[in-house]
Parts: sequence; C-alpha cells; structure tokens
Amino acid sequence: MRLLAFVVLLVAVLAKDYKSYSNLDCPGNDIHQEKTQDVEKLKSICDSMDDCVGFNTHGWLKKACPNAQVTPGVDAYLISSSVIIPTGEEPDMLLWPMPVKYQGGDEVVAVDSTNLRFHVNFESAEMTKAIQRFKQTIFTRRFAEAPKKAIREVDIMIENKEVVFEISKDESYGLAVPSDGSSIQITAKNIYGAYHALNSLMFLIQFNHDSATYIIKHAPIKVEDTPFLHYRALMIDSARHYLPIPAIKRIIDSMAWIKLNVLHWHLVDDESFPIQVPSMPEMWKGAFSSQERYTHWDIEEVVSYAKERGVHVVPEFDMPGHANSWCKGKPEICPSSECTTPLDPSTEATFEVTETLMQDMLGGGRAEGLFPGQYFHVGGDEVNTKCWEEVEHVKAWMAARNLTTTGAYGYFVNRVLEQVRGHGREAIAWEEVYNNHKASIPKDTIIHLWLGDGENLKNIVNDGFRVIVSNYKHWYLPQLWETWDYYYGNDFLKDISKDQWHLIHGGEVCMWGEYVDISDFEATIMPRTIAAAERMWTQPELLDKDRAVIRFPYFRCEFNRRGIAASPAFGTGRSNPVGPGSCMKQ
Repeated sequence: MRLLAFVVLLVAVLAKDYKSYSNLDCPGNDIHQEKTQDVEKLKSICDSMDDCVGFNTHGWLKKACPNAQVTPGVDAYLISSSVIIPTGEEPDMLLWPMPVKYQGGDEVVAVDSTNLRFHVNFESAEMTKAIQRFKQTIFTRRFAEAPKKAIREVDIMIENKEVVFEISKDESYGLAVPSDGSSIQITAKNIYGAYHALNSLMFLIQFNHDSATYIIKHAPIKVEDTPFLHYRALMIDSARHYLPIPAIKRIIDSMAWIKLNVLHWHLVDDESFPIQVPSMPEMWKGAFSSQERYTHWDIEEVVSYAKERGVHVVPEFDMPGHANSWCKGKPEICPSSECTTPLDPSTEATFEVTETLMQDMLGGGRAEGLFPGQYFHVGGDEVNTKCWEEVEHVKAWMAARNLTTTGAYGYFVNRVLEQVRGHGREAIAWEEVYNNHKASIPKDTIIHLWLGDGENLKNIVNDGFRVIVSNYKHWYLPQLWETWDYYYGNDFLKDISKDQWHLIHGGEVCMWGEYVDISDFEATIMPRTIAAAERMWTQPELLDKDRAVIRFPYFRCEFNRRGIAASPAFGTGRSNPVGPGSCMKQ
C-alpha cells in the first residue's frame, strides 16, 4: 500500500513552541490581522489568545491550518496543528464520494478502449445513451493497442427494468473490477444505480502515458454503495446573472460525476424574470434583455439532459417576496407602481397568475408540464411586508379580514401551497415559512433550512416536517473565504437523533448569483461542491476528514482534466494557483 499522499507534520504543543515554514500560508483560517509584522510581537499576541495556533509574516493570526498552501513571499509560524503539505501523489482509492464498502488490490489491469463491450440484461435506450456518454467522457486520447490480458467486457445486471424517475428510489449499486482481464461486473436495483456505477468506473479508469493505454489500478476492486441522503442538490441562480444553457449542462455533467441528483434552479427574482411562460408571454418582459431569456424549448432541453444523467430539476419561483420582476409583465398583481413587492394578496388576479404559471410549468398533474418532476419550490423567504401596510387597498383588505401582515403572508403562502398540491407536486419552501406559519402549513411541506448554522433544524424535525439542509454558514458557496474542508465538515446531524434522520430529506449547496456569472461560475462552485457531495452521499460513520484531505486534490484535478474549471483544491473559493506546479499540489 502506498503511504499518505501528503506529508503530515505534527507540531508539538510545548508552551506554544512555534515552528517556522517558509513560503507557506493557511488561507481561510484567519482570526484577524495585527498591524505589526514583527515575529516576536506576533508570538506574544498569539500566546495570549486561547484560539490562536500561529500567524504569518503579514500579521494574520491563525485559528487552524488544515490546508497549508505554498505561498511565495509569506512565512508561517505555527503550533498545535497538523500542517498538511501536498506532495502531488495520488490516493490509493480513486473514488469520490466514499462508498459504503471498498476493497482494492495491488494489480494494474488494462482496459481495451477500442473493443470494450457493454452487455445490459435488457434493452434500454437510457442505458445505451449512458454507455455512449461514458466512452465519450473517458476515452478522449489517441491510444495504442491494448495487451491481450485487457478488460474487454462490462456486464450490467439491473434488477428493475421499469424506469421510475423519483427521489428516494433505491440508488444502490455494486461494482467489481477483476485483475485477470475478465468482465467488469455492475449490479444495480435500477438504471439510476447503474448510472452511479458507471460514474464510479469513470474515476477508476486512467490513461497511462508510458504505454498509451487505459488502465485501472488497485485491481481487483470490489465496491458496494448506496447514498445516505436521497436528495443531494446544488442550487444555481440565473435570475441575478443569466447562465447560458451550455454552462448549465456542464454543471449537470459535473454533478452526476459526484452523484448529486438535484439541480435546484432559482429561475426568477427581483432582478429578472428570464423564463418564457407560454400562456403569459408578457412575463419575460422582466428579463435583463431579449437575449437573456429561456424559451420553453430551452427548459425542456435542460430537463431532458438532466434526466438522462439521473439529475432532477426543481424549479423555484420565489414568492411573494423577491418578485419585483413579475411586475413588468403583470403590474396588476403588485401592490402599486411605487411599492411593488411582496405580490398583492388582496386580488384574485395574483392567484390567477400563479395558477397559470403552475399550469405551464407543472401541467395538470404528475409527470406533466415543463418540469415533470416531484417538486416545486415556492420560495417564501425574506418577505418584507412594509408595502402591504402602506398601500391603501391592501391595508383595507387586511383590515376587513382582521389580518396582520404576518397573517396576510400566511394567507398567500397557503394559497400557493394548495395550488402546488393541486398539480400533484410536493412543495418546498424556505425556512421563514416554517418560522412564521408552522401551525397552518400542511405537514407535507418540505422546509428548506438556510438561516445561521442550522440551529432551527432540531425544532423543524421535532415538529414532524421534512427538511433540506442548506445552513448558510456551511453550505452557501458565495462565501469565498471558506475552504473545501469547511463544506465537508457540515455536521448537521449533531443534534438530531437517529430515529429522526428520515426527516432529513436532503442536503444542498447554494450558489447565489449576485457576484458570479459565466466567467467564474465553475471556479466558484468547484471544487468545494465536490467536498459537500461526500457529506451528502456517504454514510455518517464513514466520513473521515483526515482521509478526505488525502483524496480530495486528485478529484479536483480530474474535473480539470474533463474540462471543468475547478479552482485549486487548497485555496479558498475561486482562488488562483499560487505559482507554477502540479495540479495535485495546488
């Protein structure tokens, strides 16, 4: 077995006995910056603080150093910490996320990329496309003839031939790679488990530049796997900056590789309404421009593309707040031209618009409409009801019904939740809907937790609601100062008993779009989303941050090799390489 892919230097604790490291820093672990750069003065200041483990020569005091990074021009003085310095070697297990069971050997086996044949136990157009994608993703180089003792067969045995595209179906799979050149064996309950097996196999296959052939190391390999969370999501926001369809497809590809299965698409907000609503063509007057719009054909294309990769698309139309852009197409549903949001709860015109919207988006029932999946996200967050108190006709409507602004907010939310249910969907709503209306909303509403560090999670599950976890202090991607290990370390189960785990419906990292666009989109999302994906997929007892730090850089580099602009593994969000060198050392 190869030793660790990183050199772990343990700094002993002896009255804060500092050790110096030249051209090294610990990004994202700052306490604050002192005005002095004098080493002795900085030692004295750090000595006086319980949470200080060191500093750099720019005067930044450090609280930890789990992600040391080569940084020319700055030195670090550190104590009581494991300083992880990348060496550029690859890990022994080339899988992410960590599977339930993994056994590997010491052999290297070749793969005949020219003659590799896949055998599925029934005719399946979906599997045929999946196999084509597999080959197009992995076999990208010109290669030499494979040796005789090379793998040329992949046998895929799927138990359930019926294609039912739903969250919470069994996604388990088995994967066995022999060392003698015989067939690779894949078993799965359904095609979506088979997709996961193929994505795992893609990570295992490498190109050997010396022989110009494809190989699998550490054979024989046996994998058994199943996810911990059924709903594993990434949110994108195309309301603050338009995201072209090709960019969205690339993100869907990268999600499937790490077994994320939900794309939460925040489609509209105050700033823009870029989506075509066929029955209300005036709605996309709220787009930034005529070229920054999504036609209904665009939506169909994205939804179909995602489904072929086992990814569900969940649309969000945030209401009644965050809805200023609705007023450009339908001014009659806004309180006034001067005070536009929240949407006007006092007129039936508002609910006629939301119903027509859902008819186009969701159809008459399950598996219909532009978004045929299980869920519809109604938003419901950050509702500032000041307009309702200032606009006379809304104020009179509330008074006639003896409603406070909070009551009017609850009235709106429950009307919309009823409409969602009428279209055969499960409704998702942001945490404020629970905080303000938990007594009146249906118990089958899924609460999307985001406030703080998730302190409200225990209350929500105690009240019997299902939850999607996106606590912003850990799983909001615009926090560029946070490193991969912070996303990996989101221990949202710490206060939840095992008998309530079934109410944790899913997890989700969120990429709000105010300060990101197509120019830096991938580098902001990746590789920190890769880290969160393991937290969502892997069984809690198998999560191992110390082992993950050894494995993580390889997969960031693998994303780069596949054309995804994932930023350096040991930097903060969207960081640059610190200088020349291997991808594995960044």
